Amino acid sequence: MKIWSKLNINQKLLLLISIAVSLLIIATVGYSLYRFNDYALEEANSTALIAMEALNDRMNSYAKHAKENAGFLAAHPAIVNSVISANNTQLRTVVDRLSREVSFDMLTVTDAIGVVLARSHDQGRFGDNIRSMAGVQQALNGRATTAIETDEEIKLSVCSGISIEDNNRTIIGSLLLCYSLEKTEILDDLKEIVTADLTLFQADVRVNTTIVQDGNRLIGTTLDPYIANLVLHQNQRYLGRADILGVPYVTSYMPMQGRDSRTIGVIFAGIPIQQIRDAQMGIIWFVVVLSVVAIGLFIFLIKLSLSKMVFTPIHAIKQNMDNADLNTQFNSTKQDEIGELTRSFDAFVTSIRNILMQVLESSTSVSSASTEISSSTEQMAAGAQEQTSQAGEVASAVEE
Repeated sequence: MKIWSKLNINQKLLLLISIAVSLLIIATVGYSLYRFNDYALEEANSTALIAMEALNDRMNSYAKHAKENAGFLAAHPAIVNSVISANNTQLRTVVDRLSREVSFDMLTVTDAIGVVLARSHDQGRFGDNIRSMAGVQQALNGRATTAIETDEEIKLSVCSGISIEDNNRTIIGSLLLCYSLEKTEILDDLKEIVTADLTLFQADVRVNTTIVQDGNRLIGTTLDPYIANLVLHQNQRYLGRADILGVPYVTSYMPMQGRDSRTIGVIFAGIPIQQIRDAQMGIIWFVVVLSVVAIGLFIFLIKLSLSKMVFTPIHAIKQNMDNADLNTQFNSTKQDEIGELTRSFDAFVTSIRNILMQVLESSTSVSSASTEISSSTEQMAAGAQEQTSQAGEVASAVEE
C-alpha cells in the first residue's frame, strides 16, 4: 500500500490497465490452449487416419502396377518362347534384361505344374515347385489375381499372378510379379507427405516401419497383444492412444487383408504425443511473446492518449494555479470531463478576476474618500489655527 500511495494517477491507471489486460490475455490464452489440446488430439487422430488411408492407397497403387506389368510380361514373346522351349538359361537372361525395362522387385516364372524356371531375385535357385502358393495356383488354373502375399519367400509383398499361354491359349506356365512392402523408402517417402509414423505388420511382427529408437528401426518387434487381438482376430480398426515400446502415440490401426479377404497383417499410422506437445509449446511461446508485445504496445498507446487527453490539460491547470495566472483562458471545446474541467477552471479564474477588480475599484473609492477627508481636515485645522490667532490678537488688544 505504501508503494501504491506513492504512485501518481498516471502510474496507477497504467498499472490497473496492465493488470486487467494481462488477466484477460491469460484467461483467453489458457482457455484457447485447453481447447487446442483437445483439438490437437482430434487433429492427430484425423492425421493418423488420413496417413493410414494414404498408405493403403499406396499399396493399391502397387497392386495396379503389378497387375499391368504382370500382364505385359506374361504375353511377352521372349518369355513365352523361353517357357515353351523350357530353356532356363535363356529365360533367366530374358528376365534379367526385362528387369531393367519393367518396374518390379521380384519376378518368378514357372512351368505348367508350378516348377520354378527362373527367379529375378535369386537367379541361382530354380527347379523347386511353388504350386502351393495361392497366386501361382490360381494363375495355373487360368485365374489372374492381385493381392498382398505373405510367406517365407516373399514375406510381405503386393503380387500379381497370371498364366502364361501359348498361341493356342493353352496354359504353359505362370508368372508371379511382386512389389516388396519391406522397402523402407516406401514408408519414408509417405511419412514426408503425411507427417506421421507408419508401420506394416506381417501378422503381429513389424516388417517395415518409420519408427526409430537408438538409431535403429523397430523391425522385428511385435504388436501390443490387446491391439493384435482386436485388429488381427476380430478384424476391427483401432483408433486412440497406445504405447509403442514405452513411447505414447495417437494411433490408428487397420487390418491388412490378403487373398479372399483374409487378414494377414496390420497397417499402422501414428503421431507421437510428444510431437503434439512440442507443437503446443511452440504455440504457447508464440502467444506469450505476441501478448507481451501487444501489452507493451497497448500500454504505450494508452499512456500517449492519457497524456494528451488528460494529464497535459491537468498539468497546464496546475501550472496556472502555481503561477497565480489569472489572465490565461483555455477556451476548451471538448465535450468530455476534461473539457468540462477546463471550462469550469476558466469560469473560476474569471470569477476571481472579477472579484479582484471589484476589490480594486472599492479600494480606489476608499482612497479617494480618504483624500477628501484629509483635505477637509487640513482646512478645518487651518481655520482653527486662524481663529486661534485672531483670538490671541483680541486678547492682546483687551490687555492694552
